[in-house]
Amino acid sequence: MKRCLVFMLCFMLMCTAFMYSCDNGKTVDSSAVSEENPSGSDTSSAEVSAAAGEHVSGTAVVNNISELRALSVDEVDVTITLLGYYEPGDGGQGIFYWSEKETSPDNGGTIIKCQNEKGRLVRLCEEQERNVKWFGAKGDGKTDDYAAIQAAIDSLPLRGGIVRMPGGSYIISKTLNIGNGNAADSRSTKNGISLIGNGSGQGVHSSAVPTSITAAAAMENVISVNGLITDVVLQGLYISGNLTSKNGVFLHAFIGLQMKDVRISQFTEKGLYILAGEAPTGNYNIYNRFENVNVTSGRDGAECLYMDGCYEASNDTWLTTFTQCVFDTQNGKGSYGAHFKFVDSISFYSCRFTAGEESTGILFDALDNKDFPSGIGFYSCSVSSTKVLEDNDHTIRKQYFYGYSTSNGEIIPDHSRLIGITDTGVPFNFDDLMINGGDVSALPAKKGLVDIFNNAAWNHYNLAASGAKVGVRINCGGKLSGGRAYLANYDNTVGTVYIKVYKWDIDYDTTIDGEVLTEYDFVNFNQNCWLNFEFPDKLDPGEYLVVFSATTSAGDYGAGIWAQAKTNSVVTYYNGVEADFGVAASLDIK
Repeated sequence: MKRCLVFMLCFMLMCTAFMYSCDNGKTVDSSAVSEENPSGSDTSSAEVSAAAGEHVSGTAVVNNISELRALSVDEVDVTITLLGYYEPGDGGQGIFYWSEKETSPDNGGTIIKCQNEKGRLVRLCEEQERNVKWFGAKGDGKTDDYAAIQAAIDSLPLRGGIVRMPGGSYIISKTLNIGNGNAADSRSTKNGISLIGNGSGQGVHSSAVPTSITAAAAMENVISVNGLITDVVLQGLYISGNLTSKNGVFLHAFIGLQMKDVRISQFTEKGLYILAGEAPTGNYNIYNRFENVNVTSGRDGAECLYMDGCYEASNDTWLTTFTQCVFDTQNGKGSYGAHFKFVDSISFYSCRFTAGEESTGILFDALDNKDFPSGIGFYSCSVSSTKVLEDNDHTIRKQYFYGYSTSNGEIIPDHSRLIGITDTGVPFNFDDLMINGGDVSALPAKKGLVDIFNNAAWNHYNLAASGAKVGVRINCGGKLSGGRAYLANYDNTVGTVYIKVYKWDIDYDTTIDGEVLTEYDFVNFNQNCWLNFEFPDKLDPGEYLVVFSATTSAGDYGAGIWAQAKTNSVVTYYNGVEADFGVAASLDIK
């Protein structure tokens, strides 16, 4: 119906221009407007918009919004062709009709108050369609376009609509607000708002001019979505904090949001800041989708993706998907590609979390929310490194990685609740999961000279003095034949370190009660050097527990092992309790 009205009014405008001569010298022949002379002849729009109080009836053409506001309308059936907001052809052009009963305030783009006391000039457009150029945005990289863009968003009806931003560089001096809720006891009165640009400029080179929004003054966020709000869309935008905005995009209590082809950079604190609302319960984030979102920052201490909820009100962030997204700290120090807190059941597909040597790819933070984050799935993702924050009262639940990339030097997670399988098929941190009652190992099958430690700071365990035992559980993909060890006997050659091997059986205590399959003794050995050993019995492939213990003569200081960091391919036990270190030794598996 709306499109029919557009056609009819355009047809009427053309016909009227031919049928009528100038009425009181103010009605314009629309045939005077052409491609060669878009502003019309010398006797057209200049006469119509000469000054405030000039009268118009029938049809007319004006050059800009100022001339439109200067008109006085004499008749009900009046249509005006606006050639541009500032000048003809600048994107602000359109057709307006007179509505005698319209009383809405002048919004600068779709409803214009002219010199008449009553009535308004109304832009002929779809009710839920806007263009920021209609409201005076220039996108020239110099003009402050904040007021124009915000006016376009605010002019949408309560059920929302689309605000289009043609390609260009839009400078803003204040935060752009989408929705007017407080994410607590006041919900947004408008929903379904879409801010659609011409592309973010990432990916394959294109002749299309991207749409960039750049902060030009200190502000909290470049764009803020204020809920509880539903069905927001952000698409085809490059958002720059210009190192003056703390955050790029802030999303607060939202449902059904879609973000696609969006690039965020140059923020000082958080790039994509996702937070669930406060009490009452129900101000959570759910059913949201992010696709081709690229967040980068070289700023120290910055976080590219931050996701949290309101733990006290049980408003978490959950059931949301990310596809082909990038979160990259570049050369920032103390930064995080992603930071997860009160988050549950989020899925990432083919995403990348990149951090430099002094930053972290993903931080799982349980300190403010017991048992969360929980159940995050990463499918064919690249994660440069991981870190977990816990204490005695707050721990994370399991997170899952499928096809964990190892092709670019990514560090495989070593936390027991970061569980997964690499892109080469090697499982990690499955130590508490057994298959077929323990007959098949959940640890990766290892072969060759296998280190049961990672290089890190050295530490020693005086097993003779403490009477302790250190066990290493390993899955051998070949025959276990011997190995080498780096041992301590404390400034002499007195003492014995024993290595005994058991077949793994359900748990540590059950295993250690079983039969010793093979063993080797280091007696009065030279300390602090690599010592080779060979088992008298070669063991077939399978899962074994290799136990180190020691004794020494009366009065001697002791004997024991050196230790370094834990490796992901084995499980270490200290007196039967899982330990977070690795034994400085290697096992030869042929």
